[in-house]
Amino acid sequence: MKSKLITTVITATCIAASALCQLNAQTAVPGASPAAVSGEKHQHHQFDPERKLTRLTKRLDLTQAQQGQILPLLQQEAGTINSVKENASLSKKQKKQQIRASFKSIHGQILALLTPGQQAKLRQMHHGHRKQDGNAATPGASAGSTPAVQ
Repeated sequence: MKSKLITTVITATCIAASALCQLNAQTAVPGASPAAVSGEKHQHHQFDPERKLTRLTKRLDLTQAQQGQILPLLQQEAGTINSVKENASLSKKQKKQQIRASFKSIHGQILALLTPGQQAKLRQMHHGHRKQDGNAATPGASAGSTPAVQ
């Protein structure tokens, strides 16, 4: 009788665990962090250069030539972000500083490839993005400077 009860409990536990795994697999977003799946406000995800280029192309009406020049910059940015994130010797603050410096550098290079009208649109996009995040200004940024491309 005891062995039958134990077998039933083990079977029920296995079925429940299997169902939970299937539920997690169905609700998981490939490549997304648990924060992204749970709907937390600040989602940390893998930087995707192609997705960012598509977004910039749509919003700034980039030419094919501009796209060809910007994609390698975004890929370089992705490589820098990944290497900084994986560097266990850096503190969280140091990682944030290095990633911000990379953003600023790449942003400056991208701005140089844009027309004056596109530059204005990009600055406007970032200004609106900062307002949505509740940040009136980027710390350490002067009034005339532009934030990093994200």
